Amino acid sequence: MRTLIDQITDILERFPATRNNDTYLWLMHTREYGKLSVKIPYIPWEEIKTLKPESVSRARRLINAAGNLMATDPEVIAARSKNSEAYRRAMPRI
Repeated sequence: MRTLIDQITDILERFPATRNNDTYLWLMHTREYGKLSVKIPYIPWEEIKTLKPESVSRARRLINAAGNLMATDPEVIAARSKNSEAYRRAMPRI
């Protein structure tokens, strides 16, 4: 497959459950097309849908908002700072 669009289309066609969950779509794309040193085993949708990656992300943001356990990678720190500043400018009353 040449393009990411072609790859995602293939995944969406072969695994209909990926149409309902971006985490599952990402995982299946990584499994099928990622150039990983180890093949990710197939994980059934019933198990995937119990995962809550967005909840994990929200929890990390809450911890960071309190000033605790901040990122250590300078690039991540810069990106988050830039995004935070852009959000503050866009939403000054919040």
